[in-house]
Amino acid sequence: MKRRYFFDNIVPIVMYAVVGTTISSVSVGLIMYVVGQLAFSIKLSLAEALSFGALISATDTVSVLAIFQELRVDPTLFYLVFGESSLNDAVAIVLFGTFSKFIGNVYSSSYLPIAILDFVLIFVGSTLIGILFGVLSALLFKHFDFKGCLYHEVRGFATSSHQPHRPHPINP
Repeated sequence: MKRRYFFDNIVPIVMYAVVGTTISSVSVGLIMYVVGQLAFSIKLSLAEALSFGALISATDTVSVLAIFQELRVDPTLFYLVFGESSLNDAVAIVLFGTFSKFIGNVYSSSYLPIAILDFVLIFVGSTLIGILFGVLSALLFKHFDFKGCLYHEVRGFATSSHQPHRPHPINP
């Protein structure tokens, strides 16, 4: 992976992932809600419909990326699609966690700012936790010599990979 293409396009990648996945989630959720209200499908609450929309909104573009690689498309396009597909899963998980908190509760439009703030805090907080643990892992493996003790190296790698998921569960 050529990181330069990825990081040169980080702003559009994040915008496509956050805005695109949010639009997809809300669109699918609202359609499911309206279809249910019209008795063409199972009647869902708005929170349930939006949670469902978030659940199915993330896309997996492995086949598209394989075709792009075979056709040798412009690297910028390849990394835009790669980056968006890498981040949209995280966005969908955070959206699902945010929407599912409202299932079974009475809510009004005044809860919209709370939901947006919750989304932003979880998304930014998770990103910062990931960066922190990534830097700590890099420093650990850079400054400690594990030669001769494969067990400790594998254990350190597995532990450093697992630890970022412990501070905050997906849906508390």
